[in-house]
Amino acid sequence: MALALAACGGGTAGSTTKNGECRVADVQDRDRIVDALGYFPDRLSPLGAAVLCNDAAGVETALKAGASPNAREPGGETPLLIAAAIPRADLLKRLLAAGGDPNSWEKDARTLALHYALSAGVQHDDWSAWDLLLASHADINFRPPGGATIAEDAVSLGAVDKLLQLLDRGYRADPARLVRELEAVHYDAKTEALRLKALERARALVR
Repeated sequence: MALALAACGGGTAGSTTKNGECRVADVQDRDRIVDALGYFPDRLSPLGAAVLCNDAAGVETALKAGASPNAREPGGETPLLIAAAIPRADLLKRLLAAGGDPNSWEKDARTLALHYALSAGVQHDDWSAWDLLLASHADINFRPPGGATIAEDAVSLGAVDKLLQLLDRGYRADPARLVRELEAVHYDAKTEALRLKALERARALVR
């Protein structure tokens, strides 16, 4: 357990145990994982643990052994979601190439991979996972059961510039709902101007 509560190896490669724990500790990386997922996972699958630990060799070993990037971990995430959330862009790219679902979502909160990537961009100005998921044709109009679309998430996180990007890319899911959400929020002066622009565009979709 002590090893599981220590963070994985920052920008360097870590290593994992059979119990899904990280051998390399880095406090800053641990904090980033907790910020991304809301807690520090332990008892992960070998693939999930390798992603958490930034262990590229471990990811390759697990994939060759037949592990799925889309298999649920005990906490409801998948290895792909973990890679999108932290983010671990190189590992996310590998998981997508191995059949990872860019539209995957967390089981309990119904949080999209795109939402995790959006949150990483907002918090850390790291848009690598966001760009990778969009390039992998993540469905920007998808709503997981009981969850929100990525455009609605962008409103809640104040990422209205990304909402405009989604509208440019063809977001059309429930524009009336998007209008209501845009009407209910207010931002700082810079973002407020973008909100009004997005609101005008969303209203035009309803007409």
